[in-house]
Amino acid sequence: MAEKEAPENRTVDLEKLELRNLYSASQDANFTNDNKEALGLSIPIWVLLQDTTVAREKPELGLNEIMVDWEPGLSDGPTSAKIAVVDYNGDTGTLLPPVQWSDEARAFVNSDGKPVTGEDLNDLAFHQLNVWGVIQRIISFFEDPWSMGRPLPWGFEGNRLLVLPHAGYGENAFYDRHSKSLQFYYYGDPENPEYTCLSHDIIAHEAGHAILDGIRPFYLEDSSVETGAFHEFIGDFTAMLIALHNEHIRHYLVDEDKQEIIDFEEVANVGEAFGQYVLGREYLRSAQTPKHMSDCAPDAGPHECSLVLTSVMYQIFVDMFNAYLDPPADRPDLKGSSAKQSIYYAYMRLRTTSLNALDYLPPADVRFADYARAFLRVFEDNDPKDARGLRAKIIDAFVTWEILSEDDPVIRDYKRYPHVPIRVRAEIDAISRSRAAAYRFLNDNREGLHIPAHQDIVVIDLYQTEKLDRSFLRLPRQIVLEYIWREAVLLEGSQFGALEGKMASLLCGGTLVFDERGNIVSWLRKPGTEFGEGSNRKRDKAELEAGKKRRSDYLDHIAKRIEKGHVGLAEDQEFSGGASRPVLARQSGDQVQFELAPHFSPQGTGDDFKQGGRPWQKKW
Repeated sequence: MAEKEAPENRTVDLEKLELRNLYSASQDANFTNDNKEALGLSIPIWVLLQDTTVAREKPELGLNEIMVDWEPGLSDGPTSAKIAVVDYNGDTGTLLPPVQWSDEARAFVNSDGKPVTGEDLNDLAFHQLNVWGVIQRIISFFEDPWSMGRPLPWGFEGNRLLVLPHAGYGENAFYDRHSKSLQFYYYGDPENPEYTCLSHDIIAHEAGHAILDGIRPFYLEDSSVETGAFHEFIGDFTAMLIALHNEHIRHYLVDEDKQEIIDFEEVANVGEAFGQYVLGREYLRSAQTPKHMSDCAPDAGPHECSLVLTSVMYQIFVDMFNAYLDPPADRPDLKGSSAKQSIYYAYMRLRTTSLNALDYLPPADVRFADYARAFLRVFEDNDPKDARGLRAKIIDAFVTWEILSEDDPVIRDYKRYPHVPIRVRAEIDAISRSRAAAYRFLNDNREGLHIPAHQDIVVIDLYQTEKLDRSFLRLPRQIVLEYIWREAVLLEGSQFGALEGKMASLLCGGTLVFDERGNIVSWLRKPGTEFGEGSNRKRDKAELEAGKKRRSDYLDHIAKRIEKGHVGLAEDQEFSGGASRPVLARQSGDQVQFELAPHFSPQGTGDDFKQGGRPWQKKW
């Protein structure tokens, strides 16, 4: 393990009131990390860059000091505005004392008053601080203006995510909406266990699940293999982006002499220590594993299918790196960059485009093609000139991976403002004033938006974004409006087993993205089957046919889940541990809703969905 110097005293000589005033000012200004550090608005903490296995084998990727945003309410736990570490062990029934916050030292300290540094990786106080620091930084990463440009909600009632660093013994770590928690377990030799709360990748993966559940809560409804796989993709992709966010890792990855990436494994591979123990290989899953849509069988597991998106994003990142390193031959006016500069430019380009695209996604039943279309639209909107010829490479990747076809409208017929048949217009300030105002706009335009007249629409989110591009220039403000309705679907036939004769619900709806002038820049939607019957208009017929296909695919998907023994009744399952089926049938009113259980099967090979009656005990 690399030696560390004693932490220097970084106490800023400011009164609490002055510090709070600076904090208030920072909420309306885009302070850089250097600004925050100089003003005392961030605090240094030690975390593991990867996990204990990497730390032992490559000490330079072991402990690393990172800066985490300070906020007025920091307290013991650690506890911050959006996270509370509660070190409760469900197996032993013990509650460990929390690491303490010291205003005087402006640091988290042990019971002896000394700052927690991670010199002893078995120090449970360090475990508490490590898991909190990594999650706190991930939240800031997602919320800052180069990512999503807004405070993000959680997917549960409340504003504080509970984090259990030592939830119990087992090969396990998972996000659970119902207990509002991230739970990390330990495994291996009981006398010298490995801790999942010390794996940067596993922490980032589970935090990614929690963040996605906050911004798209209906993605936990089991509507297709791809929807569950998208959750797993976001988990792994979060781990990849957070690794690239660290300058120390970026510089480690490149060879400045050879001007190339030499060791992308540290970013592409997820969960080294866990993979070695559970699977006997060096990693759990890898972005470098080539996967295409044809490899994603209808009965495949979400982890297995997620590698399609993860690997295509890895390829796009490499293409971006090479484009900055060696500009196109037909653009002699563009200069090449060093390897260290190129990996930074590629990381920022990937980060801004990929995370901005999340705002464009439909509110339910997401498919990989939805994300590819959103990614391309964000890329083209933010860089219409495309000086380095990246659009063609991105399209080629999505087509080669079989996510998009060459005749997809987003490729064939890109328009800055897609045609949306709005008949009753309203000022954008009026639409964005409240959910009630947004509903009025939707209701006035049911015909153009293909919303059945009898369906009660629910506005599930309405928000504004304030984003910056990779050059630190402010992007136009956007207003995002998400709406859904539920279409009743009869589970008719013996293939639905004990659920035969019950009504399920097909989630329908859309996401409208407006610019600050009220123009619609994106409309991704999920149609139903209750609009357009008998209409002669081409667009109505197309919408109806798409809705009928969705309904048929949904029924086939549920039937396959039941046939394989994947579905259990929610009232018979325990969310906080033990054996549970990967899909839970939950009665809501007169309809059954199918919900993905907290994440399972650390193997991530698809076996979790292929073994039918086995008890699912491993959830990461």
